[in-house]
Amino acid sequence: MKKRLLLLFLCAACAGTAFAAQRPQGPQESFEYRFVRDFIESLRYQKSALLKQIALTPPREGSKADAPNIATFMKNLNDAGFDLKKAYQHIAQYAQSDNETAKKVSASLLSVYARQIKLNEKSLALYSRVYDPAQVNELDDFSVGKLMSEAHKIPLERENLNKLLADASILVTHMLYSDRPDASGKLSYLSVSAGERQALLQQIKEIFPEGEKYLAACADQVRQVLESKYKSADER
Repeated sequence: MKKRLLLLFLCAACAGTAFAAQRPQGPQESFEYRFVRDFIESLRYQKSALLKQIALTPPREGSKADAPNIATFMKNLNDAGFDLKKAYQHIAQYAQSDNETAKKVSASLLSVYARQIKLNEKSLALYSRVYDPAQVNELDDFSVGKLMSEAHKIPLERENLNKLLADASILVTHMLYSDRPDASGKLSYLSVSAGERQALLQQIKEIFPEGEKYLAACADQVRQVLESKYKSADER
């Protein structure tokens, strides 16, 4: 009896293995899809960083009443730095890609991301001095004025970098167009499948819901291509 049960168990196991081996496997994700997906994910961290950076107007220096806001303001800047570095890491993995388009697009994006990280570090250093009475008291009026002037330039510098990022985002769309012509010799296909196309659109919708304004222009470049009349790669 035990031998019969063991035999039945082994047969069932073999049948299960055979079924698993014969079961059709889903198509692999395309390289282009992974790149664009990681770009959009990097925008999630970009948005998170920006919202932290602008959450509070820089508090007044030397005001005891603003001490809690100063602590929160500085923490927000510090946390934004971590978000910006995460955004950078999402793209950095493609910096040495064998895909030349991905390599060039990555270089453009990473240049902006690196400048954003540097600007955030600069703002941390500046506001650390502004909000430190010991440091400010050692400066003459001219030096204090210069320090405050530099601090007040930060929001505009940040805005300019976000505009550069929107421009660089246009290059990401190059990853979505297939360079394989159709039967009539025209370029009418995307490089991602219909499923990948919908997944990217859903990802954009999640991170940038309707009415979203912060960095939405960056994702909108990609969305417009995905919603275009170009056919998906698996529609050939």
